[in-house]
Amino acid sequence: MQGTMEFWIRRKYNLLPNDPRFLALTPAEIEAEYWAHQYAEKGVPDEIVDENFDDNVENMDALFGTEPDEPSTTEPPVELVVENEFEDVINDQRH
Repeated sequence: MQGTMEFWIRRKYNLLPNDPRFLALTPAEIEAEYWAHQYAEKGVPDEIVDENFDDNVENMDALFGTEPDEPSTTEPPVELVVENEFEDVINDQRH
């Protein structure tokens, strides 16, 4: 158990294993708290290498049904022209 994120958060906030505050935390909240403190104390590295990047891209392509080098079959995007919908208001009244 020592060296886990759960142990780290319990030690950081002096929580017992059966403390309701600790038991109410989700694994995602524990991980977010851990990494927030790690980056705050040690800084963010200049480069983060994701060794599983290619696998993740392939999984996303399989999920969304596209191939990495497949040309797009959709029409080119339409350029939207947004006019200023706000009118200028000048308040010349002095208080």
